Amino acid sequence: MQSWGPPAGSETKGKWRVDVYALEPFQEVRLAYEQEVVRSIAIVLDGMLGREQIEKHLGLESVEAAPLIDERGRLVAYVYPERGLMLRMSPQGLVAPGGDASLDDADEGQSHSDGEGTNPPGAGRPAPAGSQPSGESTPLLEESADEASCSERAVERLPHALGSEQRVTAVVLEEIDPVAFVQRAEVRVPLRADAALVDLETALALDGKCHAAWGAKSELFTLLGRPAEALQAAEEALAGDKMRPEYQLARARALLKLGRHDDALAAVEELLAPQGRLVERAPHLAATAALLAGQCFSLAPRPDFARAAQMHMHAMKLAQRAMDSENLRVRKQAATCLVEGHLAMAYDVAWGRWKDKQASVQRWLSRAVEVADEAAAAGLLDAMWELKLNQSALAALAGLQEAAEPASWVAQVQAAAAHLLEATQDPATEEMVRWELGTALYDAVQIEQLRGELDLALMHGKDAAAAMTAAAAGREPHAADAFLLGRLYYRLGAIHALAERNHIRATEWYDQAIPWLNRPAAEIPAHLLLPWGEMLVSMAVSYWEAGAQTEAIELTLHGAGLMEGAVQQRQAAQDVLSVPYNNLARMYEQGGDAAQAARFRRLAHKPATAGTPR
Repeated sequence: MQSWGPPAGSETKGKWRVDVYALEPFQEVRLAYEQEVVRSIAIVLDGMLGREQIEKHLGLESVEAAPLIDERGRLVAYVYPERGLMLRMSPQGLVAPGGDASLDDADEGQSHSDGEGTNPPGAGRPAPAGSQPSGESTPLLEESADEASCSERAVERLPHALGSEQRVTAVVLEEIDPVAFVQRAEVRVPLRADAALVDLETALALDGKCHAAWGAKSELFTLLGRPAEALQAAEEALAGDKMRPEYQLARARALLKLGRHDDALAAVEELLAPQGRLVERAPHLAATAALLAGQCFSLAPRPDFARAAQMHMHAMKLAQRAMDSENLRVRKQAATCLVEGHLAMAYDVAWGRWKDKQASVQRWLSRAVEVADEAAAAGLLDAMWELKLNQSALAALAGLQEAAEPASWVAQVQAAAAHLLEATQDPATEEMVRWELGTALYDAVQIEQLRGELDLALMHGKDAAAAMTAAAAGREPHAADAFLLGRLYYRLGAIHALAERNHIRATEWYDQAIPWLNRPAAEIPAHLLLPWGEMLVSMAVSYWEAGAQTEAIELTLHGAGLMEGAVQQRQAAQDVLSVPYNNLARMYEQGGDAAQAARFRRLAHKPATAGTPR
């Protein structure tokens, strides 16, 4: 740098000193110093070269860049994480994002360094959500009035047609930064979940306390059906910034997925408390919190659909207010809440006690489709929205005793899943899509059973089983997932057992259910102990009728043990035990064991002393 001569200008702001050099053929070169150490270099160009030309000159063709968009939806830069390099783009390259959104954005971004950091935030690096201001900074690149501030950015996948018009205005070099890997991870979700996870692991290898990486990792783990890991990641994020609402929401989502409904509700109620002023400061985040609160009520062991509906209506009002924001990220999250709020209302009405349920559910679903179509056309929804919408519609219809014919919803959810599977070669994303498809088809099974269309129920059930078992191979299913998959096989077997009285065919399905349901009580959430045990007791009847007496007794004993646990934990009254005890008494009696038969007969007639469940 001695050959450059003295700088043409210099300025100091806080701990940063920026020297400006006039060097041909560049417009200028800016160096940012921290304690006399160069931390960042910005080479300002004349804007005549395109991105592909710069990439070729710098050997960047093999490095995947993360396109960055500002809060108004305009392309501002490309970041190359492995090289510690960013290309700032000309205003001519600024465009509104297309409809192939890939990220459920959270909050409007802020400068992203954890604490003081090593990279001067003024170097022009945009930052994703989940960041915090790093304090003093000196801009390397002055921005014109018509360009968005680099202190706030949203991250988004761009339409492929942009490339030919983009021009590079500056090349920024700095130390390899974990933030850049977080930014690229956000772009890769949801269609490249495995690749996103690699980026987040790299970010944490560079800085194990990068709370934005932990927060993004929590959201990704929840999406991939790994709630225990999601909770751990959220706790790590909160250790870095305990007041950030995005991380509190990530923690609440993980708790809800783990079946810890009371803990999740407490977390979101704390966020919505008046003293926190979240409703005034960030209505889109308050809407998300209200939506989660409603789900805590609707998905609880003893659902309160009236309170759920109140919270979901509140969430939609907050989301509608946030739709007026000029910030793209805020509008994206608000739009997602609006769609999910309408779908949640359909679910609350279908499963709750309401008048005119059929018509009301259809109205909520129709409105959800309208809102989703409008939001998708504006580029406000992510790539998963069609799959989620149709899955949620089927979940709602399964709550109606006289459900409408679900064929159109089934066809649409299958088409949405096929489109996503065609668009990705990422194993984790494929597993996620297949699991979501399987859960949707599981609801279709329930609907067709209610309609008496057992052939259709079996067809959808087989497709659901194929999708979910393929997904479970790499999903590491937790107890709730195992329960769902086991219950699917149980339902298919029950069709043969109850409708056809064909217990041999029923046990063929039950054989596939048992590996998922064969868990000790300690691994099963308290609210699932009763239905889990009842399934095992019911399956045991078919094994007994099919001549498999030993298996029948073992299953009944296991199921009775789980149901006893439910009674002990006040999740059920003691009289629920009369069914398994009477079954065991008859089984032992027919097997010639009079002592055991008498024992279980006494237990079956034992007075109820456990009181009423909670």
